[in-house]
Amino acid sequence: MGRTLKPVHVLRAAMVLTVALAVGCKKAPAGGQDLSTPKAAAMTFGRALEQGDAAAALAAADAGGTERDLVEAMAQSSSGMKRLLAAAHAKFGDDAKRLEMLHSPTDIVKTLRDADVAEDADRATVTSKDGHDSLQLHRRDGEWKVDIGALIRGQDVSHAIPVFHAAGVATNKVADDIESGKCASIDAVIAEVGVQMNAQLPGAHGTQPAPTTTIGITTPPTSQP
Repeated sequence: MGRTLKPVHVLRAAMVLTVALAVGCKKAPAGGQDLSTPKAAAMTFGRALEQGDAAAALAAADAGGTERDLVEAMAQSSSGMKRLLAAAHAKFGDDAKRLEMLHSPTDIVKTLRDADVAEDADRATVTSKDGHDSLQLHRRDGEWKVDIGALIRGQDVSHAIPVFHAAGVATNKVADDIESGKCASIDAVIAEVGVQMNAQLPGAHGTQPAPTTTIGITTPPTSQP
């Protein structure tokens, strides 16, 4: 049985993913995506998610069917969270750090910076120093791609996809509210994201399972009976 979480708890997933990508992604080389090495491909994939560029993320991934839908939803969620954080920092300055601290661990930077790469022929794994998080890739036709099938480990992700989409819509809506002056404090921002998440998932009634996202990992909870 998977965890049952309130819709607003998807912020933890989206926030962790966004902060990780914002710190870990280096500037792409001129001319397009860099899929020349496992770490470069992982960063290309992450950068595309952060920018909301689902097409670019899919180009850096090996995914089919529902896996492609998941990548598209992750891109919507990640880019929405990035915009929300930017709007919050511009409006509230250091107070916006409360939004980050509320939903993200403190060791994100170190975990990404120190990640190890184990490469074996046409397979590779990018792993955090503590061994808790890993991302698998494989090489096809000379290019490294993120293995989305390995990422989800055979679990049913269909219930996680609408939650990621909802997070994307909710965070963009609250970013609009910040920029228009409707949210006067960071507390109002945090509360409004919860309101918008519930509005996007009206049938959840506070029990919608949320995907758990860490660095390079998106593991949706198992389906409930």
